[in-house]
Amino acid sequence: MGVIIKLEDGVKFVADSLCFPSNPCRITRVNALSLLKCIQILHKKEHSFPESFSRKVSQKWLKTNAGAGYRSPDQCCLFDAEWKKYLKPTDGPFIDETFYGSEINSFRKELNAIGVIVDVGKGCSLLANNLDSHSDLGTITRIYNFLKEFNWKADAEADRRIWIPDGSENGQWVNPTECVLHDKDDLFSSQLYVLDKHYDRKLLGFFAIALGVKSNPTVGDFCKLWKVWESSEHQLSSGECCAFWVCVMKHWSSKTEALLADCLVKLPVDSGSDGILLFDRHDVFIADDLQLKDAFEQSSCGSIFVWYPLPSLPALPRTKLLEIFSKIGVRTISESVQKQELSVEEGVEFKQVKPRDIYILTKHWLSSFLAF
Repeated sequence: MGVIIKLEDGVKFVADSLCFPSNPCRITRVNALSLLKCIQILHKKEHSFPESFSRKVSQKWLKTNAGAGYRSPDQCCLFDAEWKKYLKPTDGPFIDETFYGSEINSFRKELNAIGVIVDVGKGCSLLANNLDSHSDLGTITRIYNFLKEFNWKADAEADRRIWIPDGSENGQWVNPTECVLHDKDDLFSSQLYVLDKHYDRKLLGFFAIALGVKSNPTVGDFCKLWKVWESSEHQLSSGECCAFWVCVMKHWSSKTEALLADCLVKLPVDSGSDGILLFDRHDVFIADDLQLKDAFEQSSCGSIFVWYPLPSLPALPRTKLLEIFSKIGVRTISESVQKQELSVEEGVEFKQVKPRDIYILTKHWLSSFLAF
């Protein structure tokens, strides 16, 4: 009668008329393994699969681990001993061996042919794209180490995300531009996510190379922090002030000069025991004349001279710092005070006065100058 009774003879009809149910949950273990067996036989026969078969087999029908549900072949991996060196079966969209049984591993070649990732080195992009389905720090760290091992680099903005943990199972995904590897002065905890507080040193290089995370806060980051200090009327410590200006000096250029001139509204003034205050940069001066400096400090309620560290620091020499202040618009006290010699007319008599009266007169004159 011509009826085909052997599997080997009838597999071609499977390839020609394959049809999956709309709900992949209805595909049993036996169904899936039988299909893979048919594909195996057809490969041995060097069968040419029709385009319709490739299209249908690309649907979501393979059950995976880690809550990934059913996936298309190109969106899952086959876990084996090689993968086990780096990951656990629940770390990514691996085919669920608990569901299919160990027999699924005998179809490695067939699974690879329909798009399943079986080679460890080819799974980086898929594991990276699946990262945001996790919230366990241990799992995420294993995946990062796996990606590092195979020199993976993000090739799309969507791949660029870093987990910032809050405990072992909570946290948030953030953009690498919001992160920095180190914050040695501990100033940016409210502005940037500092990765060396959360990850092992071996992973920090990976974050820099693969995801473009900057090693340290930039001058731009420091300027944003300075704006926060300006608006909050924050009294700076010497350490905070030094950290800012050391960074500025280290990266000084015409671009940095333009950035500071545009960004900084207030500059540091040493107020003694009260710490370092920030005053409008048009109201502060560089003390280039010691006599005028002493006179102003005795006559005014507080200092009007820009801060500099005492003693001068190797990384922040006083002359260089004052030069920077000058370049961003701070005036020297000598150029700001107009000196005029008064001639004594004939017949004018001099009168001896007490030193205290001279001080009162000087104080009045300087106060008038400041008000002007």
